[in-house]
Amino acid sequence: MALESIAAKLADQSGFPHRGWTLIKEIDTGVSRRMFRRYGPQYERCEYCGNPRVRFIFVLRHAHWPEEISVGGDCASHLTEQPDLKTRGQDNAKKRSRLENFLNAKGWKRSSKGNLYIKYRNHHIVIFQDQRSTGKYKIKIDDEFGAMSYPSIEQAKHRAFEVIEQMNKK
Repeated sequence: MALESIAAKLADQSGFPHRGWTLIKEIDTGVSRRMFRRYGPQYERCEYCGNPRVRFIFVLRHAHWPEEISVGGDCASHLTEQPDLKTRGQDNAKKRSRLENFLNAKGWKRSSKGNLYIKYRNHHIVIFQDQRSTGKYKIKIDDEFGAMSYPSIEQAKHRAFEVIEQMNKK
């Protein structure tokens, strides 16, 4: 029997548990924008339903099944009974894209004092050298100074992005 027909019929196999699966890991089979333009989308097949066009793979494990399975978001939500898995892969990919855009934004400028700053999502973000720790950086968002120091500008930017993401969820 061909591998495709086995994969397509996994949901129908006798003794296959349809609930109680545990998420092991998530895999985004997508590629960078440049690679996407060059090679097109990258997809995998869902082992549960047989869907041949799954970008976000969820690897699941079950105590009563001999091996891990790789499935898409809808099937992962069903098997694990976690409705949020349906969109989590896409949400994570969008967040990674926003982070990449933020880190590399052309809007970053340098003040007369040498601090990096940008206006992002209606917030004024400043990355500046920590006066108490040489080679470390701090963050100011709007009128709030952060307490933590970061070993690189990149890590300070990353943390600023995370803070803004949390502020926008509220």
